[in-house]
Amino acid sequence: MSEGRDSVGYDQVNKPKHYNVHPSGVECLDVNKHMGYSVGNAYKYLFRNEEKHSDPFLDLRKALQYIRIEIAHREEKEALDKITAKAVRVSEASPKYQGDALFELWLAELEDGRNGIPHLQKAAVIVEKELDRRASGGAGPDR
Repeated sequence: MSEGRDSVGYDQVNKPKHYNVHPSGVECLDVNKHMGYSVGNAYKYLFRNEEKHSDPFLDLRKALQYIRIEIAHREEKEALDKITAKAVRVSEASPKYQGDALFELWLAELEDGRNGIPHLQKAAVIVEKELDRRASGGAGPDR
């Protein structure tokens, strides 16, 4: 069995079975990648329901949790500067690579459409460098 593949040959990183067996023939990511975090997670859990876990209630409970999170998020009136302050706190309290990548993702989310792409690209480079560092023998997160 090659790295990242399950016993029947599905690539568990790029094309997991539970996201590719829907009767529609559509892969979950084809729709999910255009959604925000909470709605996207709810969609994912409903899409793969009863395909990944033997518990028929688990993904339904997870979907419901993310639907409720999104409802609360949309009802919140918290000022953007308070949310940004939280994002900065998370970034500063994280290992260097993680904090930098998390903050770039936050900045990308603040930008409209294509304007956020440079921040996403920076986050991708940060994560790729950390993967390379760990693959070459670096242990644990780089603080």
